[in-house]
Amino acid sequence: MEETTSQRTITEKWLDNLFDSLMRLEVYERLAKDGCSNLLEYLSINDKEISQIQYKNYSLFLTEAEVVINSCRNLIKEENCKKILFEIEMLKLYEQKIDSFLEKKINQKDNISWFELRPEFVIAVKRLSKIRKMLVENLWEFLSPIPVQNQEISSI
Repeated sequence: MEETTSQRTITEKWLDNLFDSLMRLEVYERLAKDGCSNLLEYLSINDKEISQIQYKNYSLFLTEAEVVINSCRNLIKEENCKKILFEIEMLKLYEQKIDSFLEKKINQKDNISWFELRPEFVIAVKRLSKIRKMLVENLWEFLSPIPVQNQEISSI
């Protein structure tokens, strides 16, 4: 009896951690799109820093998504794992192809430099939504208290 309770506790903690990871993905996705989470934050951030904040959250998203997929490999069909990992890898290759999403700008007159996002970054960020949706759809049956039958899950 005690072993079953212990197993249930471990499983509950693992599912809580998985849920938290999926919620972090949502936050990273939003911050990659907007650079901040609310108007007050936006007003307090230097315009020249927003691109770097967006890019960092994009990178955090990819890392977290890889961690989630690798820790859930036994729960997700192998074909679906490969699709998700393929999407992540394609984003990394896309970034390498264009030599980073960040482009350094320099104002030589004032001796100031900053980074701006390349237009291709918008395309990459849209792919984050697809990756998160794929993860949620594949893990929903483990996170939902209600059984799902042939029902597509929209993003949380």
